Amino acid sequence: MKNLYRNLTIAASFAILAAPISAQTIQGTIKPGSQPNSIIVAIKASGDIVDSKVSTFYFSLGVPVTADPRPTVSILNNFNAAIGYPIQVVANPELVNGVQHWIYNFLGDGSQVDGVQRTITTADNNMAEIAFNGGVGSSEIKVISLPDGGSTSNSFFNIFDRGTDKTNQTAMFYGGTPINSANGYSGLSFTQLGNVALPVSFLNFFALKNNDNAKLSWTVENDELNSFFDIERSLDGVDFKPFGKVQALQNGKSTNTYESADERLSSKGANTIYYRIKQVDKSGTVTYSTIRFLDVDKNGEPLSLFPNPARSTTKLVMDVENAGRAVIAIRDLSGKQVQNIAVQLQKGVNQQDLNVSQFASGEYNISV
Repeated sequence: MKNLYRNLTIAASFAILAAPISAQTIQGTIKPGSQPNSIIVAIKASGDIVDSKVSTFYFSLGVPVTADPRPTVSILNNFNAAIGYPIQVVANPELVNGVQHWIYNFLGDGSQVDGVQRTITTADNNMAEIAFNGGVGSSEIKVISLPDGGSTSNSFFNIFDRGTDKTNQTAMFYGGTPINSANGYSGLSFTQLGNVALPVSFLNFFALKNNDNAKLSWTVENDELNSFFDIERSLDGVDFKPFGKVQALQNGKSTNTYESADERLSSKGANTIYYRIKQVDKSGTVTYSTIRFLDVDKNGEPLSLFPNPARSTTKLVMDVENAGRAVIAIRDLSGKQVQNIAVQLQKGVNQQDLNVSQFASGEYNISV
């Protein structure tokens, strides 16, 4: 972080007079963005700062680790375009008020020459809008300044105007329920915004071949934010084109499973066919599933393993015609049975996690 601390030595024979510094200081806050999954970081001054040029702006956002999988972040709108924000994703969680948080540092380094001239007022002045993707459900988001910058030394709230630090170091944040440390950069300060939506996330996506047809099945979480799915096909694994559409169920459930089909695979003109699901939520945010592929010349089987080969765990996916009890039998190549698992199957696509870490390296056959 640049210009945060500065040491000045004054010799006995010299007098150095600093230029007058405006008494105004700046605080920050977090507020709802233009989308359910976005937030805006804003600032305000204790008194209007006319012809300001923001030359450096560091801020950090925190998300509780209960938002699993970890969300990704992106700049949706930059309201001070002369300053870019390289995003530093802190690898390990940081403790914030007794709760582990994922931390994202936005390192807005610029120069007083490049800064955009504007008046920073005593009302909200929007600086940047951040979008969150992935994760599950909704979450509280914090704008944070960690003690001494945390593990990266960059997790600060810090703003410079024309090269001069204007941060209100003992009252950094306003709005929400702010916690402000009297120790400034050496203390913990933050404020928060609750119930920020983390968009629909894919729990799984499977493609099964049945004779000359493909059966596609996927499960999503946070489905109440969902609008629809486009089903996409590719003959080369690169160029995907939609061939079907599935509307969201809108049944009040957070987790739902969807199915679709692709018939007469041999008529598509390729030996391998690739599939993916494009999900569009109510805000217009797009999320893609992983890519699955099927070999057209291979016999269609109602069983598939994801991944295969596997080192520790694999998921057995079964497409069954009728509900009922079943036994999953795993045998080595000599025919010796190494594991039996009793399961209750529902009609349609079923999943069963298999722990294979205790098996010796080699090939195994699975039957149901």
